This record gives sequence, structure tokens and C-alpha cells, in this order.
Amino acid sequence: MNTETENSTSKGKAIPKAFGQLGVSALALVSLLVAAILNPDLWIQFGLASGLVLLTFLFVSRVEKASKKPWESLEAQLLIEAAEKQISRKEKFIGLLAMYWPVFVLVMAIVAVVLSPYSADNLSEKLTVFAAVLLLTNVQSLALTIPVAISNALRAGAGAGLLIRNRKAFEAAAKLDLVLFTKGGLLTEHPKGVSAVHLSVNSSLGDESKLLALAASAEYMSEHVFAKAIRKSAGTANLKIAKAKDFKEYSGLGVEANVAGQQVLVGSIALLIQRNIRMEVQELIYADESTKNGYSIVCVVVDGVLEGLLRFSDVLKPNSALAVYMVAKERIRVGIATGDSAGTAQQKAEQVAVSEVYAELSPARKALFVESEQAKGARVGVIADSQTDSALLEQADMSIALGEDLELDSTEADVLVRSDDPALAAQVIALSARLRRRTNLGLGFGLSYGVLSLASFVAIVSPLQVVASPAIAALLGSLSLLFVTLNAYSLGKLK
Repeated sequence: MNTETENSTSKGKAIPKAFGQLGVSALALVSLLVAAILNPDLWIQFGLASGLVLLTFLFVSRVEKASKKPWESLEAQLLIEAAEKQISRKEKFIGLLAMYWPVFVLVMAIVAVVLSPYSADNLSEKLTVFAAVLLLTNVQSLALTIPVAISNALRAGAGAGLLIRNRKAFEAAAKLDLVLFTKGGLLTEHPKGVSAVHLSVNSSLGDESKLLALAASAEYMSEHVFAKAIRKSAGTANLKIAKAKDFKEYSGLGVEANVAGQQVLVGSIALLIQRNIRMEVQELIYADESTKNGYSIVCVVVDGVLEGLLRFSDVLKPNSALAVYMVAKERIRVGIATGDSAGTAQQKAEQVAVSEVYAELSPARKALFVESEQAKGARVGVIADSQTDSALLEQADMSIALGEDLELDSTEADVLVRSDDPALAAQVIALSARLRRRTNLGLGFGLSYGVLSLASFVAIVSPLQVVASPAIAALLGSLSLLFVTLNAYSLGKLK
């Protein structure tokens, strides 16, 4: 998880704000007032320009107030405020640019006056040119772009249950190279019970219910989803569950316990291979056919002998394919990282159109895989369950944790999604991409308009003695601010 942030409060330095626009506007109006006193024909221009300047500042004040409007949830409000204080490099640069922009405008206004063909004694005309240049741009169109956009994005996310804790990681989500989804409980539903019980050819139990009861007893202390499903099926069948001793859990592989004097091992085929436990051809065929059809398999071993297999249904969630599409359409590679067998993982990957499948990985190996991708220069995002894949979330450059009952202190993920809908988690990536596009559009327009309009005025309007209307200049400056701000406000809702 990416934890580096540039927090203005922690460093004791606030980002430079767009001071100077008030001074620029005041200087322009004073100049225009003097010009109107010298030339009464300019009083209408002065009145119109003054009204536009006043309306612009009222609009800016309302925008800033709306951006700081308290959120309904105190928890979400605190997160929003914390994220807003995490200043990105781009915002810091734009803040510096906004701080010095009024000086640039003032210089351009002086140049325009010098280049204008009006005689030295025609002071009213020169003051009119000077005022027009000062009113032609509005620095707040730059200064407000990122703050308004990020505030609206954070609030839009909070309204949908997306709690963004790390702003830097959230903004960088649109630039990820690879996003990994975990499978069980995220792209697929958690199993509600055991779908089928299969006794091995060498089983001495002779009864499927005995196999299920032994598995439930061994899994009694485990919180894994398969363990819960096994206990639920045993409870539904009214099977007697014995008290296990010497319980051991092997992360991502299975459990082991002593049940009524028998050593019971319940886990994956990978665990059997690790323990060098024999599987007969019939069981291998059964397991292979099951995984190819999308089922998950758990083996039950008693005193070193494979007694049978438990099969679990693995059903995709309704929005899983949509979630994958939402990430892929941002031109980001999508993969699945899971502890399930390659056959089960591949079958589900084909259903959601994922080409990169990384199967039979323990939680630790998932984190190592992400680390290996990062070593190659890839920026990796992870969408996972915080309870089972905390190491994976911690290693990722951008991490999204899912869960209906998630609490802030339960995970260090960058974004918390209080839902089990993977499409909502994918909205985080989509929202980050929209934020990036909107801020780039706003800043690009604001900068290009400012430079081109001033350059055009100085190079063309002033030297050619075209009538310079301060009112029209003020209107153009206000419209540029309106366009940039409304563009940023378009992030106010998730789509």
C-alpha cells in the first residue's frame, strides 16, 4: 500500500493560495474609474465591468463554501478533510503558478499599454487598455480546479460508500499498470455449504456423513469461508461435532487437528502434495473435472490417508464481469490472484474475460507476486478482502478493501468499500480516471486560454488600436472561470 503523502499540515507549509486576484480586479476597476472620470463615455463600461467582477467573486465564494460543506457522516467528513490536506505535486505546482500569475498579467498589461498607439496625453484610453488586460483572465480558474475536483470526487465516493483514506494513492489509481482481483468472496460468492461429499476408493469410513463430521470437527476453530461452509452443512445434517485438540492452521492451505484420537487434515491439493499424501487416479479425475466445471475442492485426510473430497460451488457475483470491464476500459491490465486451483480460477476468469490468472497462491505468495511485478516497474493495484488478504493489500501501490462491515481500524487499505459489490470497488478506478481527465481538461483550458488571450491582446488588439472593451474582457475572464469550475463540479456524482 502506498503510504507516502505530502501533507501540508504535517510539514507546516500550506499550499500557496491564489492570492492577488482581488488586488488585480481592484486595480483594474480603479484604473477604469479614473478613465471614466476623464471620459464620461466609459461609465457604462465601468458599471458593467464592476458588476461582472462582483458576480465573479460571489460565485467563487459560493464555490469555496460548497466545497467545504460538511458531510452527513462524521466519519466520512473526517476522512474527506484528511484527504483534502494531502497536497499532490500537481496541485502544489498549480498553486505556485496561481500565486505568480497576477504578476504576469500585470506585466502583460503594462506591455499592452506601451504598445498601444494612443498618444501620451490620451490617458483614459491607456487606462482602458490597462484595465481590459487585467480583467481578461481570472487566476482562480487555475487555483480552484484541483481543490473543487478532488472535493467533489471525495464526496461522490463517500455518498456511494467509498471511503478514501489515501488521496495520493486514489489519484494515482488511474495510472496503474495492473489491477488484481482476488476471487473467493470478491468476484465469486462465498459458499453457503458443501455441494457434494465424495468418498475416496480407499476410504475406511464407508459413510459420507462421517467424513463431513470429521472435517467440521477439525475446522471448528477456523474462520475461513470453507470452514464456515463445512460447519454449516454439518449443522444442517445434525451431525455430531467432536472437540478437536492441537489445532493448527496453515494460511492459504488448510487446517490440522486431533479429533477423537485421529489426526485430521483438511485442505487443498497443494497441502497434500506438500505432505506427500497419495491421491488415487479416481480422486485426481474427480478433482480435475470439478475444477474444470468451476467448483472448488477441499481434501480430507485422516491419519495420513485421503478419505474423501468436499466440493463447493463457486458462483460469480452478478457484477463481476462489469467490475472487470470498468477497470479494463481504462487501459489497465486485469488479473485474478487466488489460492484456488488453476482449473477453477481459469474457468471463472474466462467467464469475466480476464486473461491473467495467478492461481494456487497462499496469501504470502500473493504479496510476493505483487512485489515481483513492482520490481519490474509495474504499478499494481489490488481489490481484495481485508480479512484474508491483508498482506496483499499492504504490498500494493493502491489497495481497495471490500466488506459490508468494514471498520476504519480493521485495515490499512487506501480505500474502503462497505459493500460486497466488486463493481463498486471498480468505481474507485473509474472515478480516479475521471478526476484525472477533468483536472487535465480544466487546467489545460485555463492555462491555454490565459496565455493565448493575453498574447493575442498584446500582439493584436492593442497595437491595431481595436476598441478594448473592459466589460467584454471581464465577461471573458468570468466565462473561463465558469467553464473550469463547472467542469470540476461534474465529478459530483458517480456514473
